[in-house]
Amino acid sequence: TTTTTTTSTTNTSNTKTTTTKAKTTMPDYLYFDLRQLKETTACNEAMAQEVLQSFTLHFPGLLTTARKSLSGRDVKNLQQCFHQIKASLGLLSRNTLYEEAVAVEQSLVNIHHRRVLLNTYVVLQKMEVLIKEAQQVSIGQTSLQKIYE
Repeated sequence: TTTTTTTSTTNTSNTKTTTTKAKTTMPDYLYFDLRQLKETTACNEAMAQEVLQSFTLHFPGLLTTARKSLSGRDVKNLQQCFHQIKASLGLLSRNTLYEEAVAVEQSLVNIHHRRVLLNTYVVLQKMEVLIKEAQQVSIGQTSLQKIYE
């Protein structure tokens, strides 16, 4: 989190007024996108909290299912998982992670190629980071109230 403080001084007929304004910028996340969440929820803070709670509650299970499907080379189930994953990513992640999930879903027909396996694993790892970032926001380490002001 970066905080910028701006100070201005006005001197009018022997009266000195000093105004200090602090601006807090949004923290940087690798995959979580606060602007996307804000846009998705139409700037409704209560709705954003609900989206975050639902995401942090259900998304880990979806990733667990995807990992099991990946280790079993179950293409059909893995594609279904990635279809659901994409829907969740569209709510609160950076576009690049969403695009990577789309690419993985499309490449799963070649599940037996090492490159596809590795790329799928890497994207799932990135999603684990996304969960941790969403949990930080959800438990209040980043106040949504400040973001929605």
